[in-house]
Amino acid sequence: MPYTHRCCRRHAVGAFPRRGRRPLPPSRGCLPEAAVVPAIAVVPAIAVVPAIAVVPAIAVVPAAAERSGRTVGPNVPPPAADPVAADTGGRDHRWVTDSRPLLMLDVDGPLNPWLAPEARLAGYAVHRMRPPGWEPPHDPLLVRLNPAHGPALLALGCELVWATTWKDAANAWIAPVLGLPALPYLDWPDGHHVDPTGVHWKTRHLVRCVAGRPFIWVDDEIGPTDRRWVARHHTGPALLYRVDPAVGLRPDDFDTLAAWAARPTPGPAADKP
Repeated sequence: MPYTHRCCRRHAVGAFPRRGRRPLPPSRGCLPEAAVVPAIAVVPAIAVVPAIAVVPAIAVVPAAAERSGRTVGPNVPPPAADPVAADTGGRDHRWVTDSRPLLMLDVDGPLNPWLAPEARLAGYAVHRMRPPGWEPPHDPLLVRLNPAHGPALLALGCELVWATTWKDAANAWIAPVLGLPALPYLDWPDGHHVDPTGVHWKTRHLVRCVAGRPFIWVDDEIGPTDRRWVARHHTGPALLYRVDPAVGLRPDDFDTLAAWAARPTPGPAADKP
């Protein structure tokens, strides 16, 4: 499915197939009525030389992103960056890695403050990115990222997981800019569907995947309905942390996340104070 990023709200459009060429008409020349046509020697067919295989160009991975706003990446993620819940088609998974709290991380909003005026983006650089679905002739995505966020996330002591519509493309485009390794990611079975109960479309699948482990969910679209639903359906500690997409993650946010990760609060889901 093409990307639908909140920072742009446009769908990528696939290219239409080129029209095939019409075959050439047969020769319209004709012989005079009285002409005698001699027998024509049969010439064996000339072997057709197969076309030379076209070798695709090798993708050049640019160096780390700069503040120039030029097009970035992609960087191919290592094989370790697998989708979560691949064993059941992305619908149910039991984590068996370790007991650290999980940090389920959105991109647009927390890391990319897409609603922020540029004048307020100290420490951020604007990058032109072309994840799948945003190839020419479409305009690239303008993504604002702060490279200091990578080390701050790694210092939280959590197991980081992409919980974003970028899915595995976050490892190719976002992680290299922030200095993050390839991370596991949620492979959404039903992206952007409307839940009749008002729960966010990510909530049910995310809670199924964490399977009772302590977790932090950082997103800009978390609401009261999601907190109530998680409190009823998740058996372990949880922190649902909404981030303003006009601000993004700030140093005090990382302090709050680190304090909770060190001693996950049992009971109902909490929210950003």
